[in-house]
Amino acid sequence: MGNRMFTNRLIWYLISSLLILLLVFPINMLLPQPVSAAGGTFPASPFNGMQITYNITGATITDTVDSDGFTTSRTLQGTLGTGQLTISGSAKMGNGYDADVTATVSCGGETDQFITNIPSGFPGFNEESFNISVPIPAGATSGSFSINMVGHYNAGNRGLVVSGTFVADAANVVTTSTQVTTQTQEDPPPGTLIDKLPDLKGTEGHRGYIEKIEGNPIYVSADSPLLPPSERKWVKFMPGDKNILLYDNWTVRTPSGAETVLRFSTGAVSRQKERSWFDVAPKVSVTPPTSEVMGRLWDGIANFYFPKGEAGAKQYEISLNRIHTGIKGTNFIVEVTEQMDLVKVIEGTVEVIFDKTGVSRILEAGQQISATEAGLGSVTSFDVEAEKAKWSSFYEELEKGISTWIWVVIVILLLAVIVLTLFILLRNRRKTPVWQQGGRFTQTYYQPTSKFCENCGSSLATNSNFCEKCGQPVYPGIGM
Repeated sequence: MGNRMFTNRLIWYLISSLLILLLVFPINMLLPQPVSAAGGTFPASPFNGMQITYNITGATITDTVDSDGFTTSRTLQGTLGTGQLTISGSAKMGNGYDADVTATVSCGGETDQFITNIPSGFPGFNEESFNISVPIPAGATSGSFSINMVGHYNAGNRGLVVSGTFVADAANVVTTSTQVTTQTQEDPPPGTLIDKLPDLKGTEGHRGYIEKIEGNPIYVSADSPLLPPSERKWVKFMPGDKNILLYDNWTVRTPSGAETVLRFSTGAVSRQKERSWFDVAPKVSVTPPTSEVMGRLWDGIANFYFPKGEAGAKQYEISLNRIHTGIKGTNFIVEVTEQMDLVKVIEGTVEVIFDKTGVSRILEAGQQISATEAGLGSVTSFDVEAEKAKWSSFYEELEKGISTWIWVVIVILLLAVIVLTLFILLRNRRKTPVWQQGGRFTQTYYQPTSKFCENCGSSLATNSNFCEKCGQPVYPGIGM
């Protein structure tokens, strides 16, 4: 009886865990993911009973300076991102009388503030949480925050402060303001407009799709990239249009005031900035490809993310005007102008090959190289975090997608474990004899269908499981 109760309880716990996970899973997917986040606890051990735990989203930390004294402080510096500048965390007090707490965040002329008083919880701690946020407007040049604790003691006051100042990257400010001013101005179509693209579903050459359009409309052509843009036919797509299939030799034109997110069948994702031209897997190449050609960016700026794992382990190429890149499971940014091609590696390794001579360079994370008609330049370094801050919304989408797949895998694995466990438990329960309290075995009797042993013909006693003369089981399987 006890074994059966244990089994029933275990089954109940497993089913309850599954229901809780299935409830948490969709809620987690609906929660907004932070643009960029950094945080910590300061100091590591409470200062006169005071301690601050903080988390910052919407900015990237580049420098931290700590100082001691009657007011102990931590000062942060970094790069302002986009979206919301949010400061969250908690303050706790465990000494003296109490502590006044003021948390403030400001950006673009807007301020949010949290004020409270925390009594001492000595010999333990009293703690209060805060969450304040302001929008980061287009063209914002800086943002700041401070978390200020003033503790009151018999011997006087002591202070604990965490503060920070974030400055927008100059290039990001220029880009943002440019997008604002051009948002209402649409570029004319590159060529003749038509109503729809050819329907190639079910044919070879499908390379991916346009996942998102932001800002102004974009244009897509199914004509050969060998033709001048003015001689091709173009279809206009509006913001909000999704899942636009892309095939070999098609061209995506992202004009002024627009941005486009492309998702490839290989698992790679790319965000195209305004005034970009991208040919999808063109069959025209200056040099014979040594791996699968994903596409050619022949003008503009784009960020390419290639996933790790089985898909990312394969070698791919992205062509520019003067160079082409060999990549595996990496993230890099390319920029093409009339004067030069530029490659910046955010993560992983990228091989850059100059088309005319075949000369190549290997770039690691944090390295960049440019190419002109004269050849490859020198390998130099750049600030990875500052560069990522310019693409904050792109990385936010990537993190959200990765988080979704992690949860999907967890749910599938948990379901498999529960199903397997239930199967084993139910199978074992059918084989388990009945036990009485105290561990004594209880004999179960079977009512025979015949009064005589089938083996020796002797008469069978009532409630017998075995023949008393020859020992033959009354039922097959008994005593086995």
